[in-house]
Amino acid sequence: MIRAPATIVALLGALLLGTANSPRPQRAAPGTLDGVWKVVAWKGPSRIGPGQGAGEIAFLRGSWIDRVNLINVRSYTIYGIYDVDFTTLGFDCRPKQGLPLAGGHEFSGDSAEVVLNPQTDHGGVTLAGRVAGDSITGTWYERREGGSSGRFVMRRQ
Repeated sequence: MIRAPATIVALLGALLLGTANSPRPQRAAPGTLDGVWKVVAWKGPSRIGPGQGAGEIAFLRGSWIDRVNLINVRSYTIYGIYDVDFTTLGFDCRPKQGLPLAGGHEFSGDSAEVVLNPQTDHGGVTLAGRVAGDSITGTWYERREGGSSGRFVMRRQ
């Protein structure tokens, strides 16, 4: 399957979400999920070696996703789109059709939770971790019975 580079996906998503003509915000506030994040995920204690999932998540505060009532999606503090490839870890959480949605929660400025593919109750991925400036480190798990899990790092771009 041919995949578009993540930057192109994020730009197309921004256009589709109606945010491309919005004024470009100043630097995102610490402790928030606003902006584009580079993600690296792995299984086991060390990220050295093969088997890393990688990609980008673009959170777009104030986009139309914030205002849409998506069925089976709990309320998040911020929404966006993603292109994170977990196939090297043995699965793919990206939807076969439609936009790959992400939902996020910011908690008291020092922790955050990101859910990839939140519109389903199985097959998505949850990333939960500690925020330190423009990075988040923590654990991820595949939301299905017997699903994989591991560690991740997200860095704001």
